[in-house]
Amino acid sequence: MKQNALIARLTGWPKSVAMFVVLAVAISLPQTAQGSTSTLYDFDTPGQLTEVFNSAGSGVANISEVTTGGIGNSGAITAPSSDTDAVFSTKEGYSLGPVGSTYTFTSYIKSVYNSGYSGLGFTGSSPATDANGTPFRPSDAIGISVHGGGFIVHNGTSDYSGDWEGLDNDGTITTVKAAPMFDLLNHGSPDDWYKIVFSIERATETTFDVRIEVWPVNADGSVIDPSEASSIMEVNGITNSAIQSAPLIYSFFSFSGQRVSHFDNYGVNLSGGASVIRAGEPVVLTGDVAVVDRVATANGEVTSENGGTVVERGIVYSTDSEPTINDEKLESGSGLGTYSASTSELPPGSYYLRAYATNETGTSYGAEVQRIITADTPTTTSTPEPEEVLLPTTGSNTNDFLALATASGTLGALMALTAIVRRRARTL
Repeated sequence: MKQNALIARLTGWPKSVAMFVVLAVAISLPQTAQGSTSTLYDFDTPGQLTEVFNSAGSGVANISEVTTGGIGNSGAITAPSSDTDAVFSTKEGYSLGPVGSTYTFTSYIKSVYNSGYSGLGFTGSSPATDANGTPFRPSDAIGISVHGGGFIVHNGTSDYSGDWEGLDNDGTITTVKAAPMFDLLNHGSPDDWYKIVFSIERATETTFDVRIEVWPVNADGSVIDPSEASSIMEVNGITNSAIQSAPLIYSFFSFSGQRVSHFDNYGVNLSGGASVIRAGEPVVLTGDVAVVDRVATANGEVTSENGGTVVERGIVYSTDSEPTINDEKLESGSGLGTYSASTSELPPGSYYLRAYATNETGTSYGAEVQRIITADTPTTTSTPEPEEVLLPTTGSNTNDFLALATASGTLGALMALTAIVRRRARTL
C-alpha cells in the first residue's frame, strides 16, 4: 500500500511496522453504523390490506385478499382480469431523511395478463386522493410502473419510459444490465412470478436517484438466477418539489389495467437516516453524533409536529439497539427546530442513540446511530501533549513505537507518529 511506503520513508521504520501503524489507525477510529428499518407485508393475516393501507381509485373494490395463491401458496392480494385502477398507500409515513437516505421497495407479482401495470414508490399523501393517469398512480409520485416489455418511471407528472432490453429507453434512463429478452415479465419465469426491487436514494438536498431491478422467481419465491437481476435500470438526478416539501412521505403500490393476478410480500426498507412515523406523531430526524472525551453529543431536528404540539424532544441512548424514552433520556426543549444534547462521560462500550419527539398522539424516533467507545478513546485528563512525544529517528523507532502503543494506547502511538513524521519531513 502506498501509505505504508510513505510512512516508512518519513519515519525510517521498516515497511512491516508502517503497515502496523496503518492498521492500528484504522481499527482504532470510532465505529459508526446508521441503522436500517425493514417492514414486510406478507398478507397472510386477513384484514392486513385495510388495516395497514389507505386506498384510492375506481377499482379498489376489485382488489381482495386471499389465503392461498401467493408465494409458496400463502396469502396474497388478488386482482381480477378486468381493468382495475387502484392505489394503496401506507397509513404510517416516513421521514424524508438526510442526503444518503435510501428507501427500497420490494414486491412479488404474478404477471399473467397483457394490458396493464403494477406500480410502487413514494407519494406525499395518504390516501392518494389525487391518483390518476395511465398508468394509474399518485400525481406527485416518485415511482415505477412495470409491464411485460418494460417500465415507466414516474416523477410527478413526468414519465420516463424504457424496455427491459434497454433498446428503446428514454434518454434519462441508464441501462446497468439489459435483459436477455424483450417481454421479460411474460416469459422470464416458468411460474409467472417476478420480484421487483425499486430503490430511491436522496442523492443531494434537492435530487433523487432511482434504480429498478427485475428478478424472475419460482412460485416458492426462490430466485431463478441469484447471481444478478435479469434487468437493472437507473434514473439519476430527479427533482420533485412535492416530495421534497412534504412533511411526511408514504409508500404505495398500485394496479392499473390488467397485469397482475397476485401481489405478495411487499417490503419497505429504510436506511441512511429515514425512519417510520406513525399517524399523527411528530417527524424527527437524528443528526450528527460526535464523541469527544467519551462524551457523546447528538443532534436532532423536529421537522413537523404533524398536527399536534411537540411538548418534549431530545435524545435517547442505550447499549441495546432501538433505545426508547424508557432508556437513558436527554431532554432538549420542545416544538419545531434543531437541538442537541450531550451525555455524561461514558464507559467503553457500544452505544445506540437516536432523536425523539413527543406530541399528543405519541412519541416518534429518528434513525438510530451507533457509536463505539473503546478504552483508547481519549479523556481530558489523559490526553498527552504532542510536544511531549520525543522519539529518535533511528532504527530503535520500532521498539519505541510498540512500547508507546502498549503503554499509552493508539492515541499515544499516533502522537509519536505525528512527531516523527514532522521531524523527518523537515530533513527531506
